[in-house]
Amino acid sequence: MFTLFFSIFAAILGLSIISPILPAIATDLRVTGIWMGLIFSGFAISRAIIMPIMGGLSDKYGRKIFIASGLLLLAVISLLYLLAHNEYTLTAVRLLHGPAAGMVIPVVMAYGGEIAQEGKEGRAMGTFMMMYFLGLGVGSFLGGILWHLFGMASVFYVLSCISLIALLLVLPFVPEVKNYWRIYWYNYIYRASMS
Repeated sequence: MFTLFFSIFAAILGLSIISPILPAIATDLRVTGIWMGLIFSGFAISRAIIMPIMGGLSDKYGRKIFIASGLLLLAVISLLYLLAHNEYTLTAVRLLHGPAAGMVIPVVMAYGGEIAQEGKEGRAMGTFMMMYFLGLGVGSFLGGILWHLFGMASVFYVLSCISLIALLLVLPFVPEVKNYWRIYWYNYIYRASMS
């Protein structure tokens, strides 16, 4: 389960570790108006659109391939920020970054629900959410420290490395679940209310 927890952490880190420096990048590029809004919201909007699609595809084709592919994309896209030199390329990178994270988060949550021991599903989901919010909190702090000590580019190199480490953990240590079952929200809420 540690590998799954770390995958969630790495995926959400992509949002939070960049947050301290994104305003500075936008200022350096002299971004204003609607482009500023797109740069900041592009990640969340594109991620929200892709998440149910990835969840459905993983129901059909298996979880591991989507987790691994998402982490690989996160590692690559993190470095694309270094090539963003205007509002168009920065917005494009943000719009790509969101779906990469969206490939990981819902699929890891579904996988975790499937392999959690019976009667301990709530604990597993609680731990996943802990890693989610830990990624939000630690990422912002880490991003600020890296920027201050080593410069802006270091943030993207570290983010890429963390995503790559998560991928290298997933490949050998996360088996594909053959007889997976779908987690329907109404069923999850019903079970939680009855326990």
